[in-house]
Amino acid sequence: MRKMTGVAVVAIMLLSACSNVSADNKASAETDQTEKIVEATSFLGGALYQQSIAPERDQRLREQISELKSKVSLSEDEYISLGGLYASRRQYQAAIGVYSQGLLKFPNSYKLRRHRGHRYMTVRDLENAIVDFTEALSLIEESEVREYEIDAKGKPHGTYEHWVWYHIGLYYYLHGDYETAASAFERCLKTGDTNDMLIGTTDWLYNIYKRTGHDEKARALVAEISPDIEADRTYPYFKRVMLYKGVVTPDEILDPNKPVSEWNGRDMTVAYGIGNWYAYQGETEKANALHKSVVETPFWSTWAYLAAEKDLSAKQ
Repeated sequence: MRKMTGVAVVAIMLLSACSNVSADNKASAETDQTEKIVEATSFLGGALYQQSIAPERDQRLREQISELKSKVSLSEDEYISLGGLYASRRQYQAAIGVYSQGLLKFPNSYKLRRHRGHRYMTVRDLENAIVDFTEALSLIEESEVREYEIDAKGKPHGTYEHWVWYHIGLYYYLHGDYETAASAFERCLKTGDTNDMLIGTTDWLYNIYKRTGHDEKARALVAEISPDIEADRTYPYFKRVMLYKGVVTPDEILDPNKPVSEWNGRDMTVAYGIGNWYAYQGETEKANALHKSVVETPFWSTWAYLAAEKDLSAKQ
């Protein structure tokens, strides 16, 4: 059996406690619907509040959570499912607590570390996230099997190896360590097995190359993505990559007359990429304006929002 590091053990103990706090907060919120529950603190220093979801969906999630919690013992995958249900209810601290409890039972689980690391990043706890991803990667490399994640629809959604490298790349991108981020995304590029994964990884790597002055590498990278590639045309990263290639203009992928208050999560993700594109053209004011608009939206759990926060905080 592989032993966990002291940091990981401490993280589990602390987050188990956090899950109890989250449960107490949840119970309190149910008695006072006006109360706001803080899930995280943004990189800009503001509180990030737990968000509500549609009542019908919330009821379904509650029922699924109750069904899993009624079991005497949960499997590794059931802990992952339970954490995912809490995350779907926007209870990210509770999700972290569930993954932490799962790791007490399955201490060598790279799966639980991958998912907990994701939610650590969601709540802006980057240092605990990288501990999880680093340990997950070590465990994956010890394994002879490259196991696939299963999405909410029960379908394979990339290997754990792919997503761990992806998140490691994001961690270093958010820290501004672009050289290390590039290495991680270059590894990630080799492990993706769908065009959408290829496009998403290409997008982040393109931005890293542009930020480090590797313009030729950036151009060569997006040149590999054909406008005719079989992919989701509504996928924000596809739209952004087409912008980087010069196939579309900013106004063609985001309606300039659409108020920020009406943006959805995909609009916001596209807006972050457009902001970056303006910055690479030397149009700093337009870039900053778009990044500020991103953090005016409620979609604070998305990578574009985290990245916009980091970009803006670096300019304070």
